[in-house]
Amino acid sequence: AIGPTLALTASPTNPLPGQEVVIRASETPKMTDQDCSYFWEDSQGGAFSGSAADPRRYSLTLKGDQPVRVTARMAAFIPGESPPLVRTAIRLSLDIRAPPLQV
Repeated sequence: AIGPTLALTASPTNPLPGQEVVIRASETPKMTDQDCSYFWEDSQGGAFSGSAADPRRYSLTLKGDQPVRVTARMAAFIPGESPPLVRTAIRLSLDIRAPPLQV
């Protein structure tokens, strides 16, 4: 069987320095919160285990005009196992860049 795949999207796609960016993860096929977990980190030094309310959401504020790499790590568990056993682990990164300055 082929495991799940992971996709990341950012909004806004071209943020300005100081602007909040929200990154969302989605897996295919869709999994329940009990069947997967997320851990997030970014190249500005942020790290976060996905919140209980929405583990597929990560937000950060751009500190400058340098690109920021956001990495999501998703662990898919074997359903019904206690304690949970990892079936698949996926790591995916997304680069966020501020638009070039207009002079």
